[in-house]
Amino acid sequence: MNKRRIFALSVASLGVLFGLFYTWSTGPSVANIKVKSKDVKGATVTAPSNKVVDYGFMSIKIPDRYVSKTKTEGSGNPLHLQQLFTVPVKDLQSIFGNQLAVTIGVAPIAGIADLSDVRLRSRDIGYKLVQSDDQLVIYEKSSTIYEIGAFIKNGSNYTSLVFSGPQSNQTNLKKELNDCIASVLWH
Repeated sequence: MNKRRIFALSVASLGVLFGLFYTWSTGPSVANIKVKSKDVKGATVTAPSNKVVDYGFMSIKIPDRYVSKTKTEGSGNPLHLQQLFTVPVKDLQSIFGNQLAVTIGVAPIAGIADLSDVRLRSRDIGYKLVQSDDQLVIYEKSSTIYEIGAFIKNGSNYTSLVFSGPQSNQTNLKKELNDCIASVLWH
């Protein structure tokens, strides 16, 4: 090969390399930078949206991300209904995602503390009593799967709202339960 040909190939190769570098350097940046809205001036924080679930004689608000998986209507003695909501899983890590179990039934004459679910939790050392009075009892359990449940009495009826999910979601589950309790509306 002569020197001119080698020189021409070298210049052409450098031109191609320069062209690729220029295209790469002026193209869009792809980065996974997580910025919190409070860090961006003028940004607004959008509150998570909720949906109303109306059972006829009672309604609650739950986060939109929960979808109904099962619903069983009872005879009204002692259960009116049970419904399970889950958060759709996106990957294998979230296979044990958040769940909400709603039960509505006839309250025991002896009071909310006499509900079988409340008695079970009071006897299990894994559960911790968070709050207890005549109208509301809250228990939580911290293990690999976190659980927090409220049992609310209204007249001759009660509802239980039990949230569960990975331990890493504990703060979020507590907030969701508190928001749900605040939204309970008996008709």
